[in-house]
Amino acid sequence: MGLLALSPRSRVLLDTMCFIYVVEEIDPYRHLMRPVFTGIDTADLTAAVSVVALSEVLTKPLRDRDTDLARRFRDLLLHTNGVSLVPVDAVLAEQAADLRARYGLRTPDALHIATAPCAGCDHILTNVPAWKRVTEIDVLILDEVLALP
Repeated sequence: MGLLALSPRSRVLLDTMCFIYVVEEIDPYRHLMRPVFTGIDTADLTAAVSVVALSEVLTKPLRDRDTDLARRFRDLLLHTNGVSLVPVDAVLAEQAADLRARYGLRTPDALHIATAPCAGCDHILTNVPAWKRVTEIDVLILDEVLALP
């Protein structure tokens, strides 16, 4: 199932790399993400993102002392209408632990995935193939979308 599965009014969880691809203009993925962010801008889609992603996207710019890149990430994650930053609470942490136990995921990955149902998401966009093991939600892998004819 490709990005065409994102019907109007879908709510999608965006993995950290979705933001990295857009902000750092990484091809060919930024071209896949462009219609997603256009849909968010026009309110055809809404998105959620785990607060864990904020930590992940800021690590490199802070290490490199790249304040402009850090600002661009903050702006996109914190100030984009239609994108909700979801905090980790006890309920979400327990759901992540359950996902870790059942699917052998790393903690950050489990936290991202557990965010999706907590935030009412229909789909997850990522480029981590291991997330496809999770059967409770539709996981769209960007590399798989690129491979479609």
